[in-house]
Amino acid sequence: MHNLDRYPLMIKAVLGGGGKGMRIVQQREEFDEMLESSRREARKSFNDDRVLLERYIERPRHIEPGLSEGQRHELGEMAVAAAKAVKYVGAGTVEFIFDCDTGKFYFMEMNTRLQVEHPVTEMITGLDLVHWQIHVPDSQPF
Repeated sequence: MHNLDRYPLMIKAVLGGGGKGMRIVQQREEFDEMLESSRREARKSFNDDRVLLERYIERPRHIEPGLSEGQRHELGEMAVAAAKAVKYVGAGTVEFIFDCDTGKFYFMEMNTRLQVEHPVTEMITGLDLVHWQIHVPDSQPF
């Protein structure tokens, strides 16, 4: 069935959005019920009952300013590795979520566009990300 021994975990519809098909499982005894409930809602909402399992982070925060230099470097390397793994070229966003209880961070998603928060990155780095987004894919010089 599954090989996750650590709870809580999250069951998510593969084609999900807006929280549909998403269930939090606190303990093993409720897994089967939550799995079926998630699949049922996913099938009804998206005509697809495939789900995935993720670690559920009880006290999350998005990764934003306030990281150590070492954390920032590690996240940068992980973001570049994620883009290279899918052969992505261009400006985009790789998002991570931070577990305040363990001090670990986890990959959340990758978007092939700039996020609404991109001015924060521009402010911190001094880079014009919109300019990069326009010119990098065409290999244009700055």
